[in-house]
Amino acid sequence: MRRSKVPAASCTDCHASTGEVDRILRAISITGALTDEQREGLTRIADRCPVHRSVHPAISVVTTLRATLDDQADAEPAQVD
Repeated sequence: MRRSKVPAASCTDCHASTGEVDRILRAISITGALTDEQREGLTRIADRCPVHRSVHPAISVVTTLRATLDDQADAEPAQVD
């Protein structure tokens, strides 16, 4: 998890429109063979957790999923022409 300050004007999901707002960047690692739909569902659930919802509305929380070693090993090799 990282925290940074961003201009409020560049924050589309913040309530403030001037000055700077706090942005929390959180990356979640999930292991196992999951479909893209399952991963998106888990991201939505993470964004609706009570702790996330209790954060002040002027703070933007951005959630991303990290690729794990298991995901990389299971991935199809890229085709090269």
